[in-house]
Amino acid sequence: TDFDPDYEDEFNVYAVENEIHIGWTLIQSDVFRAPKYPMMLCVLCGTGLQLLGMTLLTIICSMLGTYHPDQSQTLALMLVLSYVFNGGLAGYLMSCLYKSFHGSEWRKVAAIMSLAFPSFVFLVISIMNGLALKQSQSHVGLSFGGILVFLALWLGVSTPLVFLGSKFGFEQDMLEYPVNTSTIPRQIPRQPWFMSPLTTSAGASLISFISCFIELANIMSSIWVDEYYYVFGFLLLTFFCLVTTCAEMAVLVNYFQLRSEDYRWWWRSFAVGGSVAIYIFGYSLYYIRNLQANNAVAYIFYVGYMGLSSLSISLMTGTVGVIGSLAFNHKMFQAFVTKSLKLS
Repeated sequence: TDFDPDYEDEFNVYAVENEIHIGWTLIQSDVFRAPKYPMMLCVLCGTGLQLLGMTLLTIICSMLGTYHPDQSQTLALMLVLSYVFNGGLAGYLMSCLYKSFHGSEWRKVAAIMSLAFPSFVFLVISIMNGLALKQSQSHVGLSFGGILVFLALWLGVSTPLVFLGSKFGFEQDMLEYPVNTSTIPRQIPRQPWFMSPLTTSAGASLISFISCFIELANIMSSIWVDEYYYVFGFLLLTFFCLVTTCAEMAVLVNYFQLRSEDYRWWWRSFAVGGSVAIYIFGYSLYYIRNLQANNAVAYIFYVGYMGLSSLSISLMTGTVGVIGSLAFNHKMFQAFVTKSLKLS
């Protein structure tokens, strides 16, 4: 028999009213609560956005034939320029996120973002260059002129762009969430073992790693075993596949976390997305057996550059995880509030 329309409406209202008392709807007043260490999260996400723009621009330029695969110096310059000129947009988006956490020290956040990651990269490269010079293998490291160009672009272009973008971002209206945040945080119930941060990050990021594993082996061979790489179109497809998978895994873990009445999803989403870099770095350590090197400096350079690459991937995929979960939660709670208002 068919449902009576009046009874069906009453049933829908009853379902919504009862759903308020179970699962993720219980934490609607806490779901958009600012995480612990919000400034650090904004800096990491801002840096990840800058690296995302750098990677995407470099792959597209490679597809268009801007440089030949054997021109490693041209590739390095392209990476640096792409990173530098994405500073403004990354600073803008980072500042918008920081303002949504009711932060006020945008200059401090911009300074940390513009200096932290490039300083670490510069320190690692300087140490490796020093080891190369000590072993009389200066051809392996960067030249003094290249270091000066890096410093000029970093301090003279990238840093001002980050500050400029952060200033414009902080002057915009605050990001509005569909639900209000309560003053007192809600107590989080005890979580099952399979919802621990370590378990969810390890399991979800393994799926993300599988999505790019085959192409990763080809890229490693082209970089470290003197094999040319030409299929940049497939590389772009693999990059989108990795980014999409990381976002999907972060959203999936985020949903089950909210279903367990745990609203601490900000850092969890970053960890789920960024943990894929651990598998990538682990695979690079396994791949070291394919190197044809006869000195310790070459192995140090390999581990150093793969460590920097893995860190960059972690920042990119972690940022994608946060953005994906934020968009999902915003859409889900907005739909929930709209439906509740219509049926009330």
